[in-house]
Amino acid sequence: MASLNGDVSVMSVADVLIWLGNRERTGTLVLAQDPIVKHISIERGHAVRISSVSPREELGQFFIDFGMLTAEQVRHAENVRKEADMRLGRVLALGNLLPEEEVKKIVEHQIRESVLDTVRWDVGQFEFHAGELPLAKPEVPAAISLLSLHRLAAERAPAWEAFHTHFPRLDLTFMIHEEQLASMPDGDVVRDRIVHLIAGGATLEGVLQQELLMEYDLYARIHEMVQAGVLKTIFPRTSSPMDFAFEMAQEAAVDDPATHVSIPAPRMPSSIPPPPMTSSRPRPVLPSVPPSPIGPAPGRGSLPVGLRFGTSPPPPPAKRMSGGPPGGWGRTPPAPPTDEPARMSNLAVQGAVPHLKWPLEEALRVRTSPRERYILKRIDGMRTVADILQIVPMPDGEAIELLRGLAAAGLIKL
Repeated sequence: MASLNGDVSVMSVADVLIWLGNRERTGTLVLAQDPIVKHISIERGHAVRISSVSPREELGQFFIDFGMLTAEQVRHAENVRKEADMRLGRVLALGNLLPEEEVKKIVEHQIRESVLDTVRWDVGQFEFHAGELPLAKPEVPAAISLLSLHRLAAERAPAWEAFHTHFPRLDLTFMIHEEQLASMPDGDVVRDRIVHLIAGGATLEGVLQQELLMEYDLYARIHEMVQAGVLKTIFPRTSSPMDFAFEMAQEAAVDDPATHVSIPAPRMPSSIPPPPMTSSRPRPVLPSVPPSPIGPAPGRGSLPVGLRFGTSPPPPPAKRMSGGPPGGWGRTPPAPPTDEPARMSNLAVQGAVPHLKWPLEEALRVRTSPRERYILKRIDGMRTVADILQIVPMPDGEAIELLRGLAAAGLIKL
């Protein structure tokens, strides 16, 4: 049986989807990012079913989130599914709990959101095993083109950039403006659940862990409330004056109307009512997922910017990397060193390829400086120092000193 496998830091999930979709391949794609493992059944370039170990991606959880079923009804249907040896969607349709067309919409939504979540991974592995799919258990048929999933991921890229600008770290908290909240339409129980968690002191990370909607849906809802003035982002303060100035610049970006973008809404079935608040709903604490898609993710996976771009030659000061904001990152060229040894030292280090000596999540917990965390997330074992200098919004000399400090702390190897 033919197979294709590799690391998503070399061949991204988006590239894998394009490769399989263009060739209309059939087989099973396995995507793994410890501890998450997903199996995607693909038939002629279309995803027809998916399974995941993540509780928020279980099919029954989507029915609970959309208020179509209670947790008790899902548990009962799961018991019937095991006894009858068929898939949950077919059990729900045969049991007249839901019309088959409504079940199909949720199955498609599960496939779409679960696959799109992996497009943001920048660490992990993939394996594709070509061949006819095994005879499926009775199910509600669904199929989504891999090419359409790739296009949708590209459409969401500006939204993720907006999320990263407004929510650059997971330890953010929020202030609730009661007057603005009172002016919002009643009946939005998803919003009410989020506000309830925030009122209880939950950080952004806490909301992501306790609310089992898909991550894009959650960020979109929180972003919408910030834009509407219902929530105000509160940044933790640090003792360093430089870090304080950096965080103030982040807050200015959050409040700047020029940074506000239109967020594409998740493609949810239009006829589904809002999900109810149920005390029986499971609330497991999920493990954090490594950094996210298009830039400094708020602590969760990200699309790789690219492979190694060059070796030792330092980049031109004003060069703009693809994917950056209009007008470039605005990086200030460094002032020339005052002495020759310092100049030669900077040139020598730019050809080095830094490597993380600790797992990224552990390193991020150790270093609390926003600038250090930003640089740590750009170290992938392939980019040279010169490559990193191209994509960080700070002077070269300052970035090099931060890299040296990370190396002296034992977090990276130059």
